[in-house]
Amino acid sequence: MEGERIGKRWEGIGVHLPLQIDPADVPQIVRDLETALSALRIGFVITRTVARDAVPETEQQAAIAELNEMGFDVERSADLRQISTTWKPGARRPANAKAAAEMAQRMQQLIRSLSGSRPRVELLARSKEFATDYEDYIPR
Repeated sequence: MEGERIGKRWEGIGVHLPLQIDPADVPQIVRDLETALSALRIGFVITRTVARDAVPETEQQAAIAELNEMGFDVERSADLRQISTTWKPGARRPANAKAAAEMAQRMQQLIRSLSGSRPRVELLARSKEFATDYEDYIPR
């Protein structure tokens, strides 16, 4: 399982169940997590990977092009397990912290598409604190 703090003030926890967990075990795991996190008064979003979808080569090339436009050189290993980005010489940096955060979020999405596959994620449960903006916390 993977987990991370979520929310505008890190007030919740996002828990992600991997594809390898037996689907028959998922309902009990979700109930246990809901019970524990609710008892601790912690907001939560619980998701799981249900499949991995191939990313078309055209989309991967478009991601490289967009990263280049953002000012990055991209290198990928032959097996696509390692992807690195470096600033191009003279590339324009974000003007402020908000712009840097937005750029980082977009870069993360683009880099994920360069791996050749992406998880298909299912929402299993969420607390009322994350009833409206939970989609921001679903891994992509």
